[in-house]
Amino acid sequence: MKNKKGFTLIELLAVIVILAVIMVIAVPQILNVIEKSKESAASSSIKLVKDAIRSQVTSESMMGTNFTSDESGCYTFNFDNQTNGNAKELQLKNKENITGTIKYCNGKFESDTLTFDGTSVSGGETTPAVETVLYEFGTPTASSTTDWTTLGKIVFATLTYGETTGGVCINDGGLFCIKANDYENSQELLKAHFGESKCFANESSSSCISGDFTCFALASGHVRCLNNSAREDCYAYADGRFYCGW
Repeated sequence: MKNKKGFTLIELLAVIVILAVIMVIAVPQILNVIEKSKESAASSSIKLVKDAIRSQVTSESMMGTNFTSDESGCYTFNFDNQTNGNAKELQLKNKENITGTIKYCNGKFESDTLTFDGTSVSGGETTPAVETVLYEFGTPTASSTTDWTTLGKIVFATLTYGETTGGVCINDGGLFCIKANDYENSQELLKAHFGESKCFANESSSSCISGDFTCFALASGHVRCLNNSAREDCYAYADGRFYCGW
């Protein structure tokens, strides 16, 4: 009978060395993937927070919220204390995983220190201020800088709103805007502002009617709002063109 041979000490050491080399190479890569996943989740979650703040502050009365602003019209959301204040009022799932504060002023985010499950977005501690430039009737130009509160119009166009260019707005007890080339989000904003019972939607368009106001969003990217009693009507086209008139 032949004697069975086991592994020699040298062979065992060789296997251990190979496994160690594999670990040295693989572990950092695995950790990097995990870290990237955390950053991606944090980025997506923080974007959802900002989207919720922007839409709910704009449609505050329709959403049934009771946000508090300071003397300059800014809203501070402190997610470290969600038992009261604006963070408590914000309607958002899983907001208990968000910490830090964010300030929203006239369509711009400032003082952003938000983190999701302890992970902040690299390079995103402060969100650059995005200027909101609104226009009244006629053909808007880049030189127009009139603030919506002093326009004297109920319906008007905006060249920049939030983080996307081009849209239409109405002064309906406060500023309400929808953006061109943002059909899915515009549908949700329309329903939140006017109420689902006053809105009609299909695959190609969504429209809401309330009193004198009518607003449309088309799947092709166009958006439009009009006020029949004031005889004001504005379009923002998918290709960046604007038209306001009657």
